[in-house]
Amino acid sequence: MLRTGKEHLESLRDGRVVYIGGEKVDDVTTHPAFRNAAATVAAIYDMKADPASRDTMSYQEDGGRHSIYFLRPRSRDDLQRRMLGHRRIADCSSGKVVRGQ
Repeated sequence: MLRTGKEHLESLRDGRVVYIGGEKVDDVTTHPAFRNAAATVAAIYDMKADPASRDTMSYQEDGGRHSIYFLRPRSRDDLQRRMLGHRRIADCSSGKVVRGQ
């Protein structure tokens, strides 16, 4: 099932322990070293949840909506849909996100 960007950011505030350069990071969503990456991934989640891009960024299967990243191409059309979704993710992240959410 798809999540929103807000839900994704909340999921990162789960008590995980992260250090950078010996400094303990209390919240990766607000720390300067991680906040931009977290915001980019949240934007991708929001794009998938947005009705305007739903067909490009997700697919329906077994009664649920899932990220286009997980679509198993069974036809040329499926492969084309998946490629378009990956292209949108690359455009949104300046090519820095290599695995869809």
